[in-house]
Amino acid sequence: MKMFMKKTLLIMTRTTFTMCLFLMSSSWIFAAVPMISRIHAATADTDSRLNDSTIQVDSSTGRTKYDTIDKDRQDGIQSVVVSPYGTATAPATAASCAAVADHDDACPKDHGRTSSMLQHEQQKHQQQQQQHSVHLGPSNETSKHQSFFPDCRLYLARSTLALKKSDLSSNIISSSSRHRRLGIYTVQPISRGHPIGASDILIQLIDYPEESPLSSFVSLYSFEASQFGAQYEAKRVASILAGIASVAQSTVMGESNAVPFYARDMDEADVPRTVEPGAGALTHYHNLTFLAAKHLSAGSEIFVGIPYSSSSGGGGGGGGDNQWSQSRMERIRQRDELLQMEDGSELPDDGVVHRGRRDVKWIQEHGICVDHLMVQKSRKKGVGRGAFAVRNIPKGSILSASPLVPIDRKAAVSVTAVKQGGKARIREQLLVNYCLGHVNSSVLFYPTAPVVNLINHDRQKANVGLRWSTSKDIVTNGLNVSAISLENVISKFYDSDALVMEFVATRDIRANEEIFMDYGLAWSLAWEKHVQEWNPPPNAMAYAPSYVMDDVTGLLRTEKEQVEHPYPSNVMTACFYRYSTHQRNDGIASSNKASSGETTAVQWKMDRRTFDYRNLRPCQVVKREDIDGKFYYTAIMKNWNGMKKDEMIPKHEIHIVNSIPRHAVRFVDKLYTTDMHLSNTFRHEIQIPDDIFPCAWMDLDHNKICGETKH
Repeated sequence: MKMFMKKTLLIMTRTTFTMCLFLMSSSWIFAAVPMISRIHAATADTDSRLNDSTIQVDSSTGRTKYDTIDKDRQDGIQSVVVSPYGTATAPATAASCAAVADHDDACPKDHGRTSSMLQHEQQKHQQQQQQHSVHLGPSNETSKHQSFFPDCRLYLARSTLALKKSDLSSNIISSSSRHRRLGIYTVQPISRGHPIGASDILIQLIDYPEESPLSSFVSLYSFEASQFGAQYEAKRVASILAGIASVAQSTVMGESNAVPFYARDMDEADVPRTVEPGAGALTHYHNLTFLAAKHLSAGSEIFVGIPYSSSSGGGGGGGGDNQWSQSRMERIRQRDELLQMEDGSELPDDGVVHRGRRDVKWIQEHGICVDHLMVQKSRKKGVGRGAFAVRNIPKGSILSASPLVPIDRKAAVSVTAVKQGGKARIREQLLVNYCLGHVNSSVLFYPTAPVVNLINHDRQKANVGLRWSTSKDIVTNGLNVSAISLENVISKFYDSDALVMEFVATRDIRANEEIFMDYGLAWSLAWEKHVQEWNPPPNAMAYAPSYVMDDVTGLLRTEKEQVEHPYPSNVMTACFYRYSTHQRNDGIASSNKASSGETTAVQWKMDRRTFDYRNLRPCQVVKREDIDGKFYYTAIMKNWNGMKKDEMIPKHEIHIVNSIPRHAVRFVDKLYTTDMHLSNTFRHEIQIPDDIFPCAWMDLDHNKICGETKH
């Protein structure tokens, strides 16, 4: 009965909200607003803006369709493949083609139990961990290669840019080894403009202190938030791109062969703040796909380009005066200088054909497949998106191997200044929910491999477990995780990929089966406590996500009309517009009054870079006109914090743009209004099992789980 009432409330909530928006948009204006079929984008895994793609799309689900079946059998299991890539014979969309052209100048997760069962649960959990350790054991060459997947496309293996002197004979990292050793390879040819791997998520870091230890993580793994339309989340934002962007080697833009394509797909994944305790515990940004910037032959290593651009400073979507870009470019320069010094020192059996390519057979023998997972909406209620198996996976096989980035727990906070009372709001970053760690340790580990961050929690249905990789092909020689001090983990391993965690199948897994793991007892108890104490935030019913507003709003209201019919308080309008490409019209009257500033007016025009999300700027609609049956708008353009200098409208200039088409105007959420900023959101790391988490790292060992003495 309780579940029925909850579902009824959700249906009534959405129906009421949709009807209100419809009435608000149509009753007072010339024509009725057409109701778009995708009222709630959270029910789709692929944005409708990709419907013009030449990739085959299932209209009922919005997902790409694949039905490849490999008749080879592995350990008695038929190898059924549900590929996440595509069968496209042309660039996926016009936008993706433009992205490639720009590159080369061509064309929360589950409910727990009651805290009163703590003692019983601890005993039961320890027994389960012991069972898992028996199934998994330490990794070795035999277990790694016991299952061969002929249809696997992407492999994690030693990079062709890895320094030869970076192999460790001890647990101390030298300056030359503090460059990433691993890379991602394709063992199948990929045509220009086609997807390289499965889509993945973006995680936004907000308001991190500039001098915080987290700045090092930002400088190595973040991208400009404005590139993905996330500049309106907070005053300071950096986007963490999961998967290929974090694992592949970085290089200068001209040498890269992979470019990100993102259609600003963001939604609450059917976890609304009105009824779900998990609201704000997961990222809304998803469907990030990397495309081949050129034809990739089999054996090619994937390189992600780092563009250099000059921000106006002050943080914002640019990541803070572009320090992330400058720092990474300097590391690339240092690495390339060291590689030149080592030129010609390749080992005879390392499979290198030339820089950026290895022998396919060598990759398959010495690498680990990392494309076993794809993203779909989870079949479990209230957890958002999940990870699913692409093919049949035999028990004991490695679903993925992920380099881990150590993060100081104290640094994983955001400090947001608020006006009320003059106090700063200190919150844990959303990134924490995607990190591995231990409740008794001050270090967290961010997994960088594709899609692993979407493996949800379910103790009963868990089909994967964790173990440290000891493969000599993947981790540095002789590396003993247990012998590394906590100080060295945080200070010397944050910019290397020496620590690798394997996600191993604990039973046979069928193609298209959802992947689950046990997040640990500490996580379960924290989630249970959160659920018991959770209530919908104030004014939750009045909140209207920007993507919903874009769906249900046809005609835009002028500033004058909004006086009587205002939009929801959490959204505002933004326009795609490049100030740098528009010249002032001398025929437009301008004011010379110093108090009001100069007024200029131009006509909107489009070029191939107009719809770059860096050019999505706040705008106030002041006029609407019907021209040949189509509505066009006039708006006053504004700046957002962190824009490039050549796109900044002078402070005292009132810049008016006319003839703006509807598709060039979007709704965006105002600063600090999306779910991730709610005050009652859940934050907790995923627990690495006690039996594999080194005692030396348990500096917060209040319960002394790993022994009576600290190491």
